[in-house]
Amino acid sequence: LGHLGDVQAVGPLLELLRRNGDKDAYLRHAAVMGLSGIHDLGSLEGAVKDPSASVRLGALLALRRLDRPEQSLSLTDHDPKIVLEAARGIYDDAPKPGPAMEGLAAFTISDHHDGPTLRRVVNANARLGGKGRAEALVAIAGRGEVPTPIRVEALELLGDWAKASGRDRITGLWRPYAARPTAEAANAVKGRLDDLLKPGTESVRLAAINTVGNLGISEAVPTLMTLVADAKLDHLTRVAALRAIERIGDPRLTEAVATAVESNDATLRAEGQKLATKTDPARAIPRLGKVLANGSIEERQSALAVLATLAKPDADAIISSHLAANDLPREVELDLLDAATVRSVVPAIKASLDGRAGRESKADPLSGYHGVLFGGDATKGRAIFETSTAVYCLRCHKVKGQGGEVGPDLTGIGAKQPREYLATSIIVPNHAIAQGFETVVVATADGKVVSGVFRAENDTTLTLMGVDNRPIVIAKSEIEDRKRGPSAMPDDVAKKLKKSQIRDLVEFLATLK
Repeated sequence: LGHLGDVQAVGPLLELLRRNGDKDAYLRHAAVMGLSGIHDLGSLEGAVKDPSASVRLGALLALRRLDRPEQSLSLTDHDPKIVLEAARGIYDDAPKPGPAMEGLAAFTISDHHDGPTLRRVVNANARLGGKGRAEALVAIAGRGEVPTPIRVEALELLGDWAKASGRDRITGLWRPYAARPTAEAANAVKGRLDDLLKPGTESVRLAAINTVGNLGISEAVPTLMTLVADAKLDHLTRVAALRAIERIGDPRLTEAVATAVESNDATLRAEGQKLATKTDPARAIPRLGKVLANGSIEERQSALAVLATLAKPDADAIISSHLAANDLPREVELDLLDAATVRSVVPAIKASLDGRAGRESKADPLSGYHGVLFGGDATKGRAIFETSTAVYCLRCHKVKGQGGEVGPDLTGIGAKQPREYLATSIIVPNHAIAQGFETVVVATADGKVVSGVFRAENDTTLTLMGVDNRPIVIAKSEIEDRKRGPSAMPDDVAKKLKKSQIRDLVEFLATLK
């Protein structure tokens, strides 16, 4: 019917949508193809106001296939699913300036708090650009009834106004923004500074702090100074405020750094000590030396990272003395070695490093990796375990019921095994394979070679677990040869992660008790 283009078929096709009631997606698609092929815009515009939601949705889908601006008519629909479909059609398929995109950007968000729809609303405002759209984003960010993730995204879009990534935040496609001046966003944010930076939802205030820093809004510095000095706030907010002052380039950074280094919060002190190398370099290096002598673990780790970047004789002398004396806590051993490696151009530092390497035993599976045993960040380690695409541990290992079954269940592993075992299992997985998780390679009578992790065995069958987490059952009568293979754990994890990341992963596993 769509190819024939007979407008007399429009009524029956709309009736098909009504009778189908969205129960069969294939029938709905067939009707949409017919309607889009007939291309009777007048009928489709009328149908988007039909009493039946199924008819309205079908008409909208036809308009979407035709890439028609009339899709925006459905933004006022009382059915959230239809509104979302209209937003997808306008933004996802081919976002471009025009009446439809303007309609989406002007969407009355108080009427609809569906997250996927509102994400397209804020991104439509950013994509259109201009003074009015920047002000609209600020208004959205300042409204407490709007879902927090949407308010945060509005602020992030403002913060990246003049240098946004070309990668679209909704579709992931490469869709660079048109050039726009930073002043558009900065001027809009300036008018609402008090609202955006006031106490409330902390994730929104944190996003606002980062935004004023990115936009270089010096008018925000007095408030940022107050946040840095407020001991009642969490360290994330105070550190973000300090970093924002630095990005703004305000001369009051010296005062803010002085407040930070005298703070009772170790994280804020560490950040202040890092920035002190810019504001007061003459005093910064001696202060870092004192931090290494009696600061917290976090401060010492940060101090070593800063010293490695300074390339100053005084800084090199501090690294060299601690390397030779080996007098720092085990939690900062890796940081000391990393700093020394960066500054190995200094003869004394290189000699100490060579001496340490010479004392390493080749038979030790953790040779060169003892620094990963202590001092990691369990929160970062959890993120690596659950989300890192480089290793994706959760694909094979289960923790508290979540994850795969190819490898051992790691729930409670921190109470069962020492850190040395955990690190060795990551770095040299074939050194000690957990019982019951050996890889078995089987040659069958029909010439096939099958491998998997051993799961079970009886008198007649052998059960292995394949890499896809599915069991493989092999009749023993069909097995011609059987050998034990290497660990199913990849042996290149240490190549894919930095030592500091392995340390974080070990710390996370050690907390699983």
